[in-house]
Amino acid sequence: MSDLLSVLECITPHNLSALWEGDIFSVLLQSPFMIRAFEFGAADGGLDCSTRYPETDSYAERWATFVERPPGRGHKVVLFDVKSTVAAEAGRQRYFTFPLQYALAAFYICVAAGDPVYIDVVPNYSQYADSASAERLLEDKSRKIFELYATHSIWHPPSAYGGVDPTSSPYRMPRALLPAALERIRNCALGYGIYQNPWTKVDFPQWQPALTAQTRLALGSDARRSPADPFLRRWITPTEGTPQFTAYTQAMHI
Repeated sequence: MSDLLSVLECITPHNLSALWEGDIFSVLLQSPFMIRAFEFGAADGGLDCSTRYPETDSYAERWATFVERPPGRGHKVVLFDVKSTVAAEAGRQRYFTFPLQYALAAFYICVAAGDPVYIDVVPNYSQYADSASAERLLEDKSRKIFELYATHSIWHPPSAYGGVDPTSSPYRMPRALLPAALERIRNCALGYGIYQNPWTKVDFPQWQPALTAQTRLALGSDARRSPADPFLRRWITPTEGTPQFTAYTQAMHI
């Protein structure tokens, strides 16, 4: 048993981000506007601004409703990504993203090992206004990374901050408030006022998340897929030609 535990101990930090993401989406299921992207998609999830789902629906049921919607009705979605860091000390918690996510995600949900019960909802002021522009980044092979926001030197020992970085205080909230925060973000994207953090009461008047709109959807089946439809295949499904995309298409056939 000790040998098994020693093996698990070294891989546990690598699995923490997956566990935290699962906890976040468990809370977000309470939101009737939430959809979860397929694994290895460019975005982790989205706020559907065209449909309200039954709160009892699972993510799988919402996905089925989403992809089977008639093309003429269109889709307007606010995409987001979940970021994490295993750094447990204030002043060392940094979050990074790749060019496509940097251009596509309207905001980020950030969680740190110091206290994963508290999360940061960080607006992305660099989001591209349209998905067509972001699509060009699919050809970017440079593997550049962007830091979401810069941390600053702290005045006191890290332990004084309870494991969370004071730099991101304006974005912070308990994980349980995520559904309320994301409903406010959805309203902001639709033009109904500005976004205000429901816990800190900080306003973000210069930010309006861009809607990623698409009128046709790829359903994963060659017989039903439109070649002019990049939305699901490129934003919330794996990249074509990868083993993950093969798994996705087989799941859609089932």
